[in-house]
Amino acid sequence: MSAAPDRMMTLAQRFCGLSADARRALQQKMHAQGLTLELLPIPPRDRAVDTLPASYAQQRLWFLWQMQPQATAYNLTGAFRLNGELDRDALAQTLVTLVQRHEVLRTTFAFDEQQVLQHIHPQMDTPLVEVTAADDIELQRQIALNAEQPFDLQQWFCHTYPSIRVDVSGLSGLRIQHLPNPVRGQMQTDGNG
Repeated sequence: MSAAPDRMMTLAQRFCGLSADARRALQQKMHAQGLTLELLPIPPRDRAVDTLPASYAQQRLWFLWQMQPQATAYNLTGAFRLNGELDRDALAQTLVTLVQRHEVLRTTFAFDEQQVLQHIHPQMDTPLVEVTAADDIELQRQIALNAEQPFDLQQWFCHTYPSIRVDVSGLSGLRIQHLPNPVRGQMQTDGNG
């Protein structure tokens, strides 16, 4: 491994260790010289720290959520098709592993009278809910219903993960399709979609 990436990580860690005022001053000096921090790697967070200030984008989305907690405009959804028999236990374990691996999926938000904070939980339940759709119209309705569920950013940031089962009768007999349909909030993506 080259020493350059190590030096860049050391520089990034030193930058993160500065006070907010010192970071701002350094960024202004760098900007005045046409330099940027974009090339610095993102250092891993200290695992002993589980509560951090929210980013500016997260604070903006928190404010909007406070104004309209039932709004779903910032929900991001998607579906993908799996053909064949579904191993529910394997899918459930995959979701558990995914949530455990990505702390953003275990993050809730709160306001402490001064600022919005993000709290990273050591673990979270990952319920898998199965619904059945008889045809493509019902399938689209189920996906839309899932996308329209509001988030409670203070209680649990991540939605349940519905697995929509579609039974389609065709000439070759019964075919089963599974569409895992995760929904996440845009605060999980730092407001950038």
